[in-house]
Amino acid sequence: MKRKILILTSNGGNGLLSGAQAIREGLELTNQDPPTEVKVVDFPKEISRVYDFFVGTLYNYLLQKSLRFCTIYVWIGYRFELIFSLLWGLYRQRFQTFFSQEKPDHLILCSPWIIQPLMAYFKCHPSLAPKSITVVVLDLAPPLPPGWVSHNVDKYLVPSWEVFCALVQKGIAASKIQIIEFPLQQQFFTNNENANKTNHAIEKLPHVVISAGREGNQDLLREAEKILAEKSLSYRLTLICGQNKYYKERLEKLAVTNGHNNCQIMDYVEEIAPLIKTADLLVTKAGAITISEALQLKTPLLIYTHPTIMPQEKGNLKFLQNRGLLNEARNGRELRRKLGELRLNKIFSAPHRAHQIEIYGSIKDIPKETWGKLTAS
Repeated sequence: MKRKILILTSNGGNGLLSGAQAIREGLELTNQDPPTEVKVVDFPKEISRVYDFFVGTLYNYLLQKSLRFCTIYVWIGYRFELIFSLLWGLYRQRFQTFFSQEKPDHLILCSPWIIQPLMAYFKCHPSLAPKSITVVVLDLAPPLPPGWVSHNVDKYLVPSWEVFCALVQKGIAASKIQIIEFPLQQQFFTNNENANKTNHAIEKLPHVVISAGREGNQDLLREAEKILAEKSLSYRLTLICGQNKYYKERLEKLAVTNGHNNCQIMDYVEEIAPLIKTADLLVTKAGAITISEALQLKTPLLIYTHPTIMPQEKGNLKFLQNRGLLNEARNGRELRRKLGELRLNKIFSAPHRAHQIEIYGSIKDIPKETWGKLTAS
């Protein structure tokens, strides 16, 4: 008889969905005994339009329009997280209908916005609870969103020793936590060595990819606009505008007006691995999924942190800093200066290590003083 694994996530940003899809791909590639059905579900969308609006639609809208407003929104969500814990009471019947129909043997949870409501529901309805509940944390280092933490979860899979320590400090038993690195889709493990190399070799110009994410964050695209306002560029430029049609059209017109023949402007790209693979530099914000993709493909990163850093992304910067990999542009002027220095290779003076397990670390990599504090508590 087939067993059923449900991977539940939410649609706030692209990282949570991408992480869930990566876990599904990984499970489907392994030989499952007994045979296993694996399914990814956008849980808030399945339960309620209102639930999905607050954790998905509104978040994504603010993420596109302004990082400042999005940061305030996330901060409010952290402070009033108890509201999410009570959602199961408001939508009790829909929770019950969903789990009665699906009947999962195992749950894998990949979003901090769904863990508390689910655990509260299963506490009151244990008969519908699956055999096991696993949480896969999709942040690289603390501070972690408080929604990741639940003492009733059976197992935690985390990407780094920093997250391991943070959960232990929150009272999660160390025996429940396993470090597995960051889950990435299979496109980042296939051989893209020769993809898009021909033009790069002929032009002999550094290739810069600026990614504004799936939503197309306007703060980063405004800086791209200033870059294209320059009369000449000393590098090839690929701009990924995501779902921001307005800025894509503006940037396309500006590139034509200023004769930037070495500039390519694109919508959101599903198969982004070949593009990152051929880049000499990836400019992006501090999302855990994008950082991990660049590390896997051995592409240097330049993290753009203006006008602010999202609360859940501060730990990702710390993760890079702990490993000597942080290359940061704090404002538009610094971004343009660093890009202008590409021809002189100054930007590569910072160390950049290839992706390997040591980047994420293991329990043995926990500093002695930190381990002492953990064992003492």
